[in-house]
Amino acid sequence: MNHIQLNKQIVGLIVFSFVFLLCSCEIEYIDGNKYYIVNDIRKYMVDTTQSSFNMTDNNQISETFYIDKSGFNYLDNPYYHYFSSFQASGYIQGRAFAESFNIAYKSRFSGYDFKFEITGWMDNVTILTVKWGENKVEFGKREWSENDYWFVYDFARKKITSKIKPEIVFHDSMTLKNKTYYDIIEIDFSKLSKTKRENAPLKIYFAGKVGLIKFVPYDNIEVVRNN
Repeated sequence: MNHIQLNKQIVGLIVFSFVFLLCSCEIEYIDGNKYYIVNDIRKYMVDTTQSSFNMTDNNQISETFYIDKSGFNYLDNPYYHYFSSFQASGYIQGRAFAESFNIAYKSRFSGYDFKFEITGWMDNVTILTVKWGENKVEFGKREWSENDYWFVYDFARKKITSKIKPEIVFHDSMTLKNKTYYDIIEIDFSKLSKTKRENAPLKIYFAGKVGLIKFVPYDNIEVVRNN
């Protein structure tokens, strides 16, 4: 009986401590706040005046890629640059707005598709999200959340936060077909097993202001943007 009573006292102490902790923490209200993409990251926001472009592989097979507005997360607001609302709870409460830049590419014949998102967040954080192969998800077999078709990088912490963890490399410049591109993001999945990368290409390259410039879908195949 004493043992049971002691357990009750311990549980009571834990509950009291937790309630005290909750009461002692000041709640931050963020209603109506807007969180912006960090200025240094804006260089990766793509010039969207070019709605389509051609890419050619090393077998000289060319294909047209176009910007696909139907592939956006917010179908009611299918623009490249917008504020998306979110609801916070707990120590941070309220409905606030995150600045987002979101562009999706799709090939006309081969079924390649990529989505590139930059989102401003609280505490001066900016997040990069890259998705691929959304058209290949078999919803009848598995839920979307069970598929690792996205990569997430936190610029502030310089950390990959998604389940799938390819290597990410930043280059000042890269020359392809005698044209030099700047502010390059290289995402390298080649060291991951096929089961982990879930139809991801071996590598994807984005350039600041330009967007998708190169990807490697399979071994010995490189698809490069034409000048």
